[in-house]
Amino acid sequence: MQQIDLLPLLIITILAFIIPLLTSHIRWLVIPSVVGEIIGGIIIGKSGFNLIHPNPWLDFLYLFGFALLMFMTGLEIDLSQLITVQRRQQIKERFLFNPMVMAIIIFLLTFAISFAVARGITWLGFTENIFLLSLILCTTSVDIVVPTVKEHMPEDTSLKQVILLAAVISDVVIAALVTFVIATQEGGLIVKSIASIFVLFAAFSLMARFGGKFVSLGRIQQVISKFTYAGWHPHVRGAIVLMMLFVVLAQWLGIEFILGALLAGIAIPPEGASRLEGKLDALGYGFFIPIFFIMIGVRFDLSALVSSNQAILLTLLLIVAAFLIKVLPSLILCVRYSLRDSLSAGILLSSRLGFTIAVAAIALQFGAISEAMNSTIILIAIISSTVAPILFARSLPKKD
Repeated sequence: MQQIDLLPLLIITILAFIIPLLTSHIRWLVIPSVVGEIIGGIIIGKSGFNLIHPNPWLDFLYLFGFALLMFMTGLEIDLSQLITVQRRQQIKERFLFNPMVMAIIIFLLTFAISFAVARGITWLGFTENIFLLSLILCTTSVDIVVPTVKEHMPEDTSLKQVILLAAVISDVVIAALVTFVIATQEGGLIVKSIASIFVLFAAFSLMARFGGKFVSLGRIQQVISKFTYAGWHPHVRGAIVLMMLFVVLAQWLGIEFILGALLAGIAIPPEGASRLEGKLDALGYGFFIPIFFIMIGVRFDLSALVSSNQAILLTLLLIVAAFLIKVLPSLILCVRYSLRDSLSAGILLSSRLGFTIAVAAIALQFGAISEAMNSTIILIAIISSTVAPILFARSLPKKD
């Protein structure tokens, strides 16, 4: 049997065990554990002690961890609840006050500002693909927005719905657009790319509409109950099968797998998602997802970030722009909410993490952005995902 060097995996698992203990018990260390994992990866990676080098095993765990992260992000999105609220409020409120309309306007304004910023960055020579960079800057971290909103806004207010809708619309639309851009850049036909995305969304619609009904059938429930008592965890196995089904379908259609994993999570109904929450948390955040974030840090190239004064200037400009891109469009909320509420929503939507980093990695792979730009985006994700939830919590939105 071929000898496999498992020492790098041992170092990463030790780091994944220690970092949450440090971030939760050291009071002055006010950062999310995932940010700590990225920083830990930087320390042991090529920008630090260079203890870890990518290999096929770590690459697999990195990709599977990312797919699982996108899948679990999708589980947090309850489209049925959002659509129900949207329909109910369509009757009671004016068109502009509708949460769905507000969320769409925020996204469109965000993209317009992001495009202007990306166009300015091209003058510095860090990228030639304005559209793809605009999409990266538009991203929002659903995996930070959803738990933060749930913790600090337990009441089902219209502002809460706007924030959740804005985050969901941003990531779903951007995942589809990134898929389309990459497919066309690889030489694919525009019509073929659109058709592939349509097929994937059609499969998602069918699963979302009929999957829950099929699983809830009496005979199916009897079989699942027998498996549960036997300790086979059928819900977890079924969820992984569904995730891999959409990932493979996306890959077969020539689409980035992140969109397939995200849609698979959204397709699971709320009752199924709540049943999976604890079990998948143990699987995902207990092993695979920390490896993903630590490997992001391992691959972080600090030398590219500080290679020139121009790169440092770019970093400072983008950090400021990252918040303005989200805060300025959120001022549209002032037509209904207070300025404080509007600013708070914009600040929270400024948080970026796993999805942003992943889109940047895809862009780097296809040469759409430079190594310095990729490192800058990782740094922005670390800063925004740390600062945004703290600022949001200190300026809690007022109740309707």
